[in-house]
Amino acid sequence: MGPSPLYIMKQLSELPSDIDALFEKGHQPSEERLGELAGRIATAIGRGLIRNLEEGEERLTLRMSNIGKPARQLWYEAQQPNGRRNLDGTTLRKFLMGDIWEELLLWLAEEAGHTVEKRQEEVEVNGIKGHIDAIIDDVVVDVKSASRFAFEKFRKGTLPDNDSFGYYEQLAGYSKALDKDGAWLAVNKDTAELAILDAPKDELEVLDIPSRIDYLRNALDSKDVPDRCYDPVPDGQSGNMVLANDCTYCPFKFDCWKDANGGAGLRVFDYSNKPKYFTHVEKEPRVLETFPIRE
Repeated sequence: MGPSPLYIMKQLSELPSDIDALFEKGHQPSEERLGELAGRIATAIGRGLIRNLEEGEERLTLRMSNIGKPARQLWYEAQQPNGRRNLDGTTLRKFLMGDIWEELLLWLAEEAGHTVEKRQEEVEVNGIKGHIDAIIDDVVVDVKSASRFAFEKFRKGTLPDNDSFGYYEQLAGYSKALDKDGAWLAVNKDTAELAILDAPKDELEVLDIPSRIDYLRNALDSKDVPDRCYDPVPDGQSGNMVLANDCTYCPFKFDCWKDANGGAGLRVFDYSNKPKYFTHVEKEPRVLETFPIRE
């Protein structure tokens, strides 16, 4: 079943305001359309509840969704598949809420008169497959639910300056496969604000996704671990060095940095807001050192 009748051709840039207008002006969807949304959300919940059961692959598979990750992180995932299995309940619920937001926003886009096509269509570049979220108004769109901080990257257009999740490579793969412009439809999980960030295909082509895929294949097949993703950063003026913020979330950080602190490995100190992971200690921090390591 398609969206409400189209009276004019919509532009993707209008999507956030058009969705806002559904609520502000009032909109009565049909029972059939509401049932369609309910079915899609029920399916997403069902998938979310069995996600851990499906994360059992023995060997990492390159996909559009992970080709933007650093090669070293992917190498460790390939060597240690258990490190990416059995996600905790909080993480799984976070993923589920992202899936629910996606279904809701695509449905609302249709109700607002925008053309939504090819939802979850499989695409392929250089032997690597992926599934797009949708094509909206002839643009391949990736839907992202984001924290307040991450949402600002989409709203202000600063994502290229700090794309720690590899969103650009993922979208570039979809754009390459479909020969279309790309964009992100982002929602602030805290406030429900919406934003569109455009990524024209000529901008995405610069990433040369086929070559990126070849590089990652070679890196994963190598016995040698690729170069580190990020350098450590100074902890104030103390002379101490700590992991870069993106490194702290990696499940492989202790293996990756086992040569830190003269071969002793990472040292973890339990600061009030979150632990800090030290690669070099020049001056002993005046907080409790966590042992055994608390994760």
